[in-house]
Amino acid sequence: MAAVAKLNAVAVRRRIGGRVAELRRANEWTQEQLATELGVSFKYVQSIEYGHENLGVDSLVALANALRVSIESLFERPAERGRRRPGRPKVAR
Repeated sequence: MAAVAKLNAVAVRRRIGGRVAELRRANEWTQEQLATELGVSFKYVQSIEYGHENLGVDSLVALANALRVSIESLFERPAERGRRRPGRPKVAR
Protein backbone atom coordinates (compact mmCIF):
# COMPACT_ATOMS: atom_id res chain seq x y z
CA MET A 1 0.00 0.00 0.00
CA ALA A 2 1.38 3.40 -1.00
CA ALA A 3 2.00 6.04 1.64
CA VAL A 4 -0.53 8.89 1.68
CA ALA A 5 0.64 12.42 2.36
CA LYS A 6 -0.53 13.86 5.66
CA LEU A 7 -3.28 16.46 5.25
CA ASN A 8 -3.17 19.91 6.78
CA ALA A 9 -6.64 21.25 7.65
CA VAL A 10 -5.65 24.89 7.21
CA ALA A 11 -4.23 24.18 3.74
CA VAL A 12 -7.43 22.33 2.75
CA ARG A 13 -9.62 25.21 3.95
CA ARG A 14 -7.49 27.69 1.99
CA ARG A 15 -7.63 25.53 -1.14
CA ILE A 16 -11.41 25.30 -0.94
CA GLY A 17 -11.65 29.04 -0.29
CA GLY A 18 -9.44 29.84 -3.24
CA ARG A 19 -11.49 27.56 -5.45
CA VAL A 20 -14.76 29.16 -4.29
CA ALA A 21 -13.35 32.60 -5.11
CA GLU A 22 -12.20 31.39 -8.53
CA LEU A 23 -15.58 29.83 -9.34
CA ARG A 24 -17.40 32.93 -8.10
CA ARG A 25 -15.31 35.15 -10.37
CA ALA A 26 -15.87 32.75 -13.29
CA ASN A 27 -19.61 33.36 -12.81
CA GLU A 28 -18.86 37.11 -12.71
CA TRP A 29 -20.42 37.38 -9.26
CA THR A 30 -19.46 39.62 -6.38
CA GLN A 31 -19.16 38.20 -2.89
CA GLU A 32 -22.44 39.95 -2.14
CA GLN A 33 -24.19 38.16 -5.03
CA LEU A 34 -22.91 34.74 -3.92
CA ALA A 35 -23.93 35.55 -0.35
CA THR A 36 -27.46 36.37 -1.53
CA GLU A 37 -27.60 33.10 -3.47
CA LEU A 38 -26.52 31.21 -0.32
CA GLY A 39 -28.66 33.22 2.11
CA VAL A 40 -25.64 34.31 4.17
CA SER A 41 -23.71 37.55 4.73
CA PHE A 42 -20.97 38.64 2.36
CA LYS A 43 -18.61 38.60 5.38
CA TYR A 44 -19.22 34.85 5.66
CA VAL A 45 -18.41 34.37 1.96
CA GLN A 46 -15.28 36.47 2.47
CA SER A 47 -14.32 34.30 5.44
CA ILE A 48 -14.80 31.14 3.34
CA GLU A 49 -12.62 32.53 0.55
CA TYR A 50 -9.82 33.35 2.99
CA GLY A 51 -9.95 29.80 4.36
CA HIS A 52 -11.14 30.80 7.83
CA GLU A 53 -14.30 28.68 7.84
CA ASN A 54 -14.41 24.99 8.72
CA LEU A 55 -17.16 24.02 6.28
CA GLY A 56 -19.51 21.14 6.94
CA VAL A 57 -21.23 18.93 4.40
CA ASP A 58 -24.34 21.13 4.30
CA SER A 59 -22.24 24.21 3.49
CA LEU A 60 -20.25 22.37 0.82
CA VAL A 61 -23.47 21.15 -0.83
CA ALA A 62 -24.93 24.68 -0.75
CA LEU A 63 -21.76 26.15 -2.27
CA ALA A 64 -21.60 23.51 -5.00
CA ASN A 65 -25.28 24.05 -5.87
CA ALA A 66 -24.95 27.84 -5.90
CA LEU A 67 -21.83 27.72 -8.07
CA ARG A 68 -23.33 24.95 -10.26
CA VAL A 69 -20.39 22.58 -9.81
CA SER A 70 -19.78 19.20 -8.22
CA ILE A 71 -18.63 19.01 -4.61
CA GLU A 72 -15.46 17.32 -5.84
CA SER A 73 -14.56 20.37 -7.92
CA LEU A 74 -14.48 22.51 -4.75
CA PHE A 75 -11.43 20.48 -3.67
CA GLU A 76 -9.48 21.07 -6.90
CA ARG A 77 -6.45 23.32 -6.78
CA PRO A 78 -7.36 26.86 -7.90
CA ALA A 79 -5.81 27.83 -11.23
CA GLU A 80 -5.35 31.41 -10.03
CA ARG A 81 -2.78 30.74 -7.31
CA GLY A 82 -1.61 33.84 -5.56
CA ARG A 83 -4.21 36.16 -7.12
CA ARG A 84 -5.71 37.31 -3.84
CA ARG A 85 -6.36 41.01 -3.70
CA PRO A 86 -7.20 41.80 -0.09
CA GLY A 87 -7.37 45.34 1.18
CA ARG A 88 -6.96 48.55 -0.70
CA PRO A 89 -4.43 49.02 -3.49
CA LYS A 90 -1.27 50.84 -2.57
CA VAL A 91 -1.19 54.46 -3.71
CA ALA A 92 2.02 55.85 -5.15
CA ARG A 93 3.12 58.99 -3.34
